[in-house]
Amino acid sequence: MELRSLTPVLARPMQRPSEPKPASVVLPIVTVDLAARRTTGVYGSAWLARTNLVITCGHCIPGDLPKGQALAVAKKNPAGGYHPYLLHDVERDRRGFDLATARVELASEEDWPLYAGVAQMGMSVWAYGYPLSHPRAQEGG
Repeated sequence: MELRSLTPVLARPMQRPSEPKPASVVLPIVTVDLAARRTTGVYGSAWLARTNLVITCGHCIPGDLPKGQALAVAKKNPAGGYHPYLLHDVERDRRGFDLATARVELASEEDWPLYAGVAQMGMSVWAYGYPLSHPRAQEGG
């Protein structure tokens, strides 16, 4: 086989068809005024790792909220707005790492795969936050 015939294949982005889209799993963390049914603030982003489970950085979880407010993640709806999903059992990592988990009544389109290998210095990784990151070329690579 000639190299010429491989070029179009190699030029295509490497993405598995089953890989979830970042916008379906990276969600803003918001506070919701329960009486007014509206968001009152954005604190960071969470990752819908599995159905009913979000993972975030501990620093994205605010301290005590005012009475009548709750913590939620927001997911874009078909009309273009956002629908809040309340977080339950929010828990920071007990060992002191900047990590937190919470339950949410939200189904994931599919489970986001975790890297099963051992991370090494110099490895390329992807990190998404809210608002969603858009990859871009930096000077020098």
